[in-house]
Amino acid sequence: MSELRAPDPTLDALDADVNLYMSGWDARPLVAHLPGCLSMDLAWMEEAQDARYIAVPCRECFPDAPPRGVDPLNRPNAGRYLAWQVQP
Repeated sequence: MSELRAPDPTLDALDADVNLYMSGWDARPLVAHLPGCLSMDLAWMEEAQDARYIAVPCRECFPDAPPRGVDPLNRPNAGRYLAWQVQP
C-alpha cells in the first residue's frame, strides 16, 4: 500500500474482509466486482482492504460510485491522490 495514493472511496467504505472478485489483468487500475457479477471474466479474489488501493469499483456492482479520480468528500488534495484511478 502506498501512502502516495488514496484508497478508492467506494471500496474503502466496505468492511476490510469483504471478498471482491478482480478483473482486468492488463488494465490499470483493476476492476473490483461483487460476487455474482456477470459483467466480466473474473480472475481472482482480493479482500477489500487490499483491493481499495489497486482497483476501482465495477459500475454495475456499485452504481452509486463516484467517477474515477473524484473524491465524494472533497478532501483537500484527494483528487491528486486519486489520479491513479484514471486511465492515461
